Amino acid sequence: MLVISDSNLPAILTNWAAGLACIPCSTNPVDEDYCVEGPKDGEKVIINLDGNPITIEWGADQGIEQIDLAAINLVSGYNLISLPIVPINTSLPAPIDSIEGNYEIVWAYDACDTLDPWKKFVPGIPPALYDLYEMYPSYGYWVKMTISDTLIT
Repeated sequence: MLVISDSNLPAILTNWAAGLACIPCSTNPVDEDYCVEGPKDGEKVIINLDGNPITIEWGADQGIEQIDLAAINLVSGYNLISLPIVPINTSLPAPIDSIEGNYEIVWAYDACDTLDPWKKFVPGIPPALYDLYEMYPSYGYWVKMTISDTLIT
């Protein structure tokens, strides 16, 4: 299992973007042991950002563009957020899985729906009782947190 943390993530992503499937082991690229081989298909990879681990399974179809991550610090109470990247899965609750159990409700406003512009997602209730099903970048969302946490998306 490969563990990627805040400290080595920028160098790893730089190498992967350059086509070097390796994890830097030193800061000097001319060192013989500069990097070790990157993940193999099917291997579990833990990405640890701000103390929040996310486990992914590496696959041949995954690459740098598919593991773009963003961390959004959220405080207790309402937080107005916008996703800076397109989540791999836009269907709720997937984009906010990293804060599972720490939020009460997510609101969005759809000005095009003049009869019912406020859309909501509430975890744990049947889908027939909420009307916010997807999260996309560039839209604003009010997330009501029960405690502070970091959203990794």
